Amino acid sequence: MRLSVNEGYFRKSRSGKLRTFEQALSLCADGGFDTIDVGFSSLEPELNPILSPDYISKVYHMRDICDKLNMVPDQSHAPFIFNNLSSDDIRTQLERCVEASAVLGVKNIVVHADTYYEKNFDFDRALNVIYEVYAPIVESAVKNGIKIAMETLFEDRARNGKRARFTSCLEELEAIVGKFSDESVGICWDFGHARVVYGDKQFEQMKRVGSKIIATHVHDNIGSKDLHQMPYFGGTNWEEAMSALKGIGYKGSFTLELVYGCIPDELLPDYIKLFHKTGMYMLEHAN
Repeated sequence: MRLSVNEGYFRKSRSGKLRTFEQALSLCADGGFDTIDVGFSSLEPELNPILSPDYISKVYHMRDICDKLNMVPDQSHAPFIFNNLSSDDIRTQLERCVEASAVLGVKNIVVHADTYYEKNFDFDRALNVIYEVYAPIVESAVKNGIKIAMETLFEDRARNGKRARFTSCLEELEAIVGKFSDESVGICWDFGHARVVYGDKQFEQMKRVGSKIIATHVHDNIGSKDLHQMPYFGGTNWEEAMSALKGIGYKGSFTLELVYGCIPDELLPDYIKLFHKTGMYMLEHAN
C-alpha cells in the first residue's frame, strides 16, 4: 500500500482564505507526503479547474506543479452529481474529470454513484439511471487506462424512517458495480462512511467484497456522524481495519481524507506531519 492524502481539504484556511493548488501541495510535500488524491468535486470555480472554460490549460499547470514537487497524483475525486442526473453540466464535468485525470496520470477516479428520492425509493429505477449516467464515463475512463471506484456512502436524508439515498448500503453498491461487468469498475472503501452504516461490523462487510476494492478513503468518527477525523480520534478499531485490508490482499493507495477543521494556519504544517506519521504507522503495522 502507498500512503496518500486528499489535497482538497487544505485549499481553504481557517479564516476562509483560499490556497492555490501549489500552496496546498507544498504543505503536503513539507509534511512528508509524495502521493495525492486530487479533488474535482468542489462547487467553487477557484478550487475546481474543470468548472473553468480553459480547464485543460489549468490541469496541465497542475501537472507541472506535481512534477516540480515530485508529487504523484494517484487518485482523483469526481464531481458530486446529487440529483442532477439529467444535467448536461454534470455530464460535462464528469467527462472533464476523466480528461483531467488522464492528463495528471491518475489511476483511479472515485465517484459517488448515488441519487436521492424524495418520496418513493425505487431500486430498479435508481440502478438504471445511475448506470446510464456512468456508462459513458466508464467507457471514457477505460480508454484512458483509468479505473472507476464507486464509494461506500451512507444515508443522510432519511425521513420518517424511509430511505432516500441509493448506494447507502453495500448491496446497492454491489449491484451498480456488478452491472458494469468490468474489472475497471470497483469499490472505494470509505472507512468513515462504512462506520456510520455498519459500526464495528464494517470489516465483515469489507471482507465480503474484498476482491472488488480498488481504492480507499481513510478517516474516523464516533459512529453516528461523518466527521472525517484523523484515525484514532474516533472509535474505529484501526488494528482490525489494517488486518482486514491485509486479509483481502489490498495493494492500492491508502488515502487519508481528513478535515483539519479549526486548526490555526500556524499549526497546520505540524498537523499535516502528524497525518503523515499516523498513516505511516498504520501501514507499517499492516505489513
